[in-house]
Amino acid sequence: MLCIHRGPPRRHAPPRLGGARACPTMGRSSVGSGWAHRPPQRTPAPVPIPARRGGEPRPLHGVAAPPAGDSGGRRGGRGPSEKGGREGRPAHGKRAGLDSGGPARRLSEKLRRGPLAGIPRPVCHAQHEDPTMRIERTRRSGFTLVEALVVVAILALLAAVLVPVLTSQLSRSDASRLAGDLDGIRKGVEAFLSDVRRYPGDLDDLAAPLTNADTTLNAGVYPAGLSSKWKGPYVDRILAANGDSVQTGFGAWIQDNFISVPDPNNINYLTVRLRPVLQADFNRVDEMVDGTVSPTAGRLRWFSGDSVHFLAVPIN
Repeated sequence: MLCIHRGPPRRHAPPRLGGARACPTMGRSSVGSGWAHRPPQRTPAPVPIPARRGGEPRPLHGVAAPPAGDSGGRRGGRGPSEKGGREGRPAHGKRAGLDSGGPARRLSEKLRRGPLAGIPRPVCHAQHEDPTMRIERTRRSGFTLVEALVVVAILALLAAVLVPVLTSQLSRSDASRLAGDLDGIRKGVEAFLSDVRRYPGDLDDLAAPLTNADTTLNAGVYPAGLSSKWKGPYVDRILAANGDSVQTGFGAWIQDNFISVPDPNNINYLTVRLRPVLQADFNRVDEMVDGTVSPTAGRLRWFSGDSVHFLAVPIN
């Protein structure tokens, strides 16, 4: 607190030479040109350091303190290793009250020795986490442009390699299905001929028992005695009784009615018709059926447009 003298400014009397001296509490004020009282400087008293049970001083920051009788301890004595005669522990300042046993220290001691002793304290890793680690983890959460381009290039390369292979496998599967269906019909016709002694007129004769409405390949009627010898079905696929076509590989349809077609040697064959079939698909199937690719030779022949004829069984 400043005490300013009112009135005209006056100077402090110089110290007398006869033993009297100026007042140590008077000093120059920063307000105006008056004089102000300055409080005397007090030297803080040394703070006593509480001792542990048994008379030993407490350690400072986890380092064990020297015994009470040692001259280099924290009681203010001077050890042989100290230079300049400095004390082992300051008597005042910020470090003077670190181990003074304040309320927080006493509460910590009670918690440590209380019923919660031995339970580990929870540690918040987020508070002690290095900020650079969070930045690094954020940067690694996605892909860079270069990495994305590399992934796209790898996928394009795999597609260029796998798509033709898959297409070839699908084509081979369709060719196998079509060749298998034609071979199944051929075997069914041979079994039907062996039982009924007549050539079937359509696929329905191989799939369902004969009726009075069914006719043979030559548009004849089945005799009653022969119709009872039917032991089918002679084909695995269930066909509709109304004469619908059957779909096979490559999306082609096997026509229901059979026809008689002569070969170059003038031998008639019970022939199965199917359409539509592309030229490339016909070549794959013909290689499986005849072992060679020829549109005019063998049992599988290219007829016209997108129609294909399969010479199943010769007619005697």
